[in-house]
Amino acid sequence: GGFSGNNNNNNNSAMQQTVAPPAPDPAPGVPEIVVAYPEDTRDMMLIDNLARYVAEDGCVFERAVMDRERDSDSFSFLFDVNCPEHQYYRWRVFSL
Repeated sequence: GGFSGNNNNNNNSAMQQTVAPPAPDPAPGVPEIVVAYPEDTRDMMLIDNLARYVAEDGCVFERAVMDRERDSDSFSFLFDVNCPEHQYYRWRVFSL
């Protein structure tokens, strides 16, 4: 058999298979981390690009950028682990 327009059950089943399952609940005692997009579009683009390179080239590349950009305001998020941009950066590296 081919596709039958009258058979809605198969159509619904196919749609349900394309939906990602919900994320599991965090383990007890593990704090929930909320990641927010940076407000500044340029910051977000910088972080996204760096995260892409770090995801591909690893922590050696990240360390080289940190050494080179230590005094740069644009890369200050690499050193302030509590700022929202750092959390976004870590999430982006992990998600790639």
